[in-house]
Amino acid sequence: MTYIPNDYWMICERCGAKYRYSEMRQEWTGSWVCRIGCWEPQHPQDFVESKYDDPSVLVARPDVANKMGETTLNGDVAKWGTTLILTDAGGLAEGDPIGIAMDNEVVHWTFITADPVLTTVLINDGLPWTATSGNAVSKPSIDNETWI
Repeated sequence: MTYIPNDYWMICERCGAKYRYSEMRQEWTGSWVCRIGCWEPQHPQDFVESKYDDPSVLVARPDVANKMGETTLNGDVAKWGTTLILTDAGGLAEGDPIGIAMDNEVVHWTFITADPVLTTVLINDGLPWTATSGNAVSKPSIDNETWI
C-alpha cells in the first residue's frame, strides 16, 4: 500500500471495517462511517415543522338544563320503591335513563326496566330516599326537546 499524505486510516463506527479518511463521511448523528455502505442521510421527516394544535374545548360540558326532558311525580314514592307514577310518561321506553329528585334534594339516576303503562314507570333499583308528588323527574335528551 502506498502512502497518501493526510489520508489516514479510520474505522467505520457502524460496520467496523478499516477505510481511508477519503472513503469516510461524518453522519448527521456525529458518527464517522464509510461512504459506500453505511452512510445514511438524515430523514426528511426530521425537518417537518409542526403547527400548534389548540386542544382546548370552548364548551367542555353541555348545558345540562337545556338537555333534559322533564316531568313530575304524580304520587309519593316510598324509600326503596321501584314504581313511579308520573304526570307524563310520553316518549319513555324500557332502558331509558331517568333521574328522580328525592326529598333530600339528591337526584337518583337509574333506568326504566319495562315500557311504561299509561303513566306508571318501573325503575331498576329502589330509591334510597323518599320522593313526594311534584318532585322533578328528568330524562336526558339528545335533540334538546322538552320531553321525548
